[in-house]
Amino acid sequence: MTVVVSVRRSIAHPILATFAGETGADLDMRFVERAAPVGDDFDVLWTADPWITFEQAESGRLAPLPSSALRNRPARLVDPQGLWVAVTADLRVIAYDPQRVDEATVPTRFEELIDPAFASRLAIAKPTSPSASWHIAALFASKGSQPTAAFFRDLGAAGAIFVDSERDVVQAVAGDGPPIGVLDGEVAFGARELGRRIGILIPDQDAAGAIARATTLALNKRAADRQRALDLVQYLLSPPVGRRLGLMSSHLALLPEDQPTAGALTLRDVKIAAPSQPEIAAQLSEVRRSLADLH
Repeated sequence: MTVVVSVRRSIAHPILATFAGETGADLDMRFVERAAPVGDDFDVLWTADPWITFEQAESGRLAPLPSSALRNRPARLVDPQGLWVAVTADLRVIAYDPQRVDEATVPTRFEELIDPAFASRLAIAKPTSPSASWHIAALFASKGSQPTAAFFRDLGAAGAIFVDSERDVVQAVAGDGPPIGVLDGEVAFGARELGRRIGILIPDQDAAGAIARATTLALNKRAADRQRALDLVQYLLSPPVGRRLGLMSSHLALLPEDQPTAGALTLRDVKIAAPSQPEIAAQLSEVRRSLADLH
């Protein structure tokens, strides 16, 4: 059975290896770079790039998942046609250098970063980068494209620095660049685990909620061993694996309300913004078109 994966190898490989060991399944794990095309030569797709899954759905390659696989997930994290489901969700966070920024002054809302006192000390990836474009697309979907585009242009005019990637945001915040940054929680927490000097805040908890990007799971309708592929889907969505994924990463563990969390961050702990994953993905091309010159 071929599983195409663009979730971090250090997280996905142990989970898949456990499944193979417990079931005797012969897994061909194909790890691909984020945003890389995956073609149609797979049985199960597990990706941190939901737009890749949506493209597969639009191409007619995916099979509907059983209703049991779709339970206990918020509607905005499940495909209306049942063709994909979220496994976990990564959050956009505000990071800062605690040696150069007083924690008590760090904005708790993303929109507060427009204040020149913060914007002039801010690093964020360019709108054409995958993670930043997803964040902006979520704001396009919830607040409208024109006011959101104007906000990001104003952010640049107020002194924010647009860098090439999330890694460059980390380098700025933990180095000698702007001491405040906006980036994916997975990157921020990962950098901190490696010893980088980074404080992390999940924004907008008293407002609309943080922006989330799902890791999605889907089944090829041409799967060679459909039952084994379904077994893997059910395994990845099970509460024990959800807790394990939450503890292994900074992602939200999407656990049922009646399940113990065992220290994992869940939807009970964090408020996420309302737009559904497809609503966000639908805005991506407009983000890249309207803000391509912002750098």
